[in-house]
Amino acid sequence: MAKPGAELAKFLRMKRQLLQPEMLLLDTQQQATADLLLRADVATAVGVPLADYERLENGADTPPSEQVLGALIDVLDLTDDEAAELGRIIAIMGAGTGATVHPQLMALLDSWELTPAFICDHRLTVLSSNPIARALSPMFDGGTNIVRAMYLDANTYRMIRNAAAVEGVVTAWAKKLTAGERDASWTRTLSEISQQRPQFRDVWESDVHPAGKGDLLLDHPAAGKLDLYYSRFLIEDCDDQFLVTIHADGIPTQCGLRLLKDFVSRHNPSAPW
Repeated sequence: MAKPGAELAKFLRMKRQLLQPEMLLLDTQQQATADLLLRADVATAVGVPLADYERLENGADTPPSEQVLGALIDVLDLTDDEAAELGRIIAIMGAGTGATVHPQLMALLDSWELTPAFICDHRLTVLSSNPIARALSPMFDGGTNIVRAMYLDANTYRMIRNAAAVEGVVTAWAKKLTAGERDASWTRTLSEISQQRPQFRDVWESDVHPAGKGDLLLDHPAAGKLDLYYSRFLIEDCDDQFLVTIHADGIPTQCGLRLLKDFVSRHNPSAPW
């Protein structure tokens, strides 16, 4: 699987070149000159030095800022789906740097063999998660925005038996944590969800309390019915992150989590347990 930096580079080069498809009719020397000029034009329009933009197209591991992301979406004339894909790639880059989550906290998550756990930022994008959480649901994969996955990933949504209750909690937290935020990419994400799932707008506009604990009832394709209980914890000296742990409620669910752990162990020998 390509690294996120390489994936971003490929995406940017493809979309930039589509801005002037007539360049393909030029000879090799003319193409090289036109390509350099177009890169310079895009860098100027985005508002970054040419060298910084070229680092992105060369596969740099450092993700661009939210301001640059918004400018890239506008300059490259991306559709809503393309903008969402670009945001996904950049979110994974941010989650994969390892710099945003304390290494000891990541090690703690990995030590919990039967306790799914993950760390989110204030937009509910997963920054780090342990293997059992990733086996529980792709919603908890690094770089995944839980709000977006909850509403737009049909497989994720169908798996949640108490979907209405979870929708209310997820949306209420997103609303509270990002109140007053004017970031273009986040606004675009909310707009996309509202257009495709009108009930999101209804929940957003209602006065739902963002509970810090509650039930998560799943019908898992591999482990069957799982009755789980989640808890949210603040992280000291880190206001823009929080920890969520998910516990089994009853022996049948404990057995189901053990099945998932065994599955991860068989298919991922490098898992930390």
